[in-house]
Amino acid sequence: WTRALVNKKTSVEFMVDTGASVVALTYKDAQKMGLRPNQLDYRWEIRTAGGKTMGASVVIDQIQIGQVKVKNVEAMVLRTDLEQSLLGMTFLRELYSYEFRGDRMIIQQ
Repeated sequence: WTRALVNKKTSVEFMVDTGASVVALTYKDAQKMGLRPNQLDYRWEIRTAGGKTMGASVVIDQIQIGQVKVKNVEAMVLRTDLEQSLLGMTFLRELYSYEFRGDRMIIQQ
């Protein structure tokens, strides 16, 4: 788990998920970020651990964890079936490195 500052103003709690190909946002977190999820185009079929749902493609201006900042992060807002936002590979692959040591995640940019 990590708490990230999204778009320099919104705090979002993410579950770090190396199995998720993209950052996935809950409908509620998308609302907190000001993305207006009720106006998005949910055209993409997304396969989750819980089954299939529909997602809308968005770009997050910036996700910051501590001093690490990643800009222009591709993400999906899922219409249903997501209880927690996921910090997936569209964020993680932009890092120099990341590793897990016990209950800690160490990231380097």
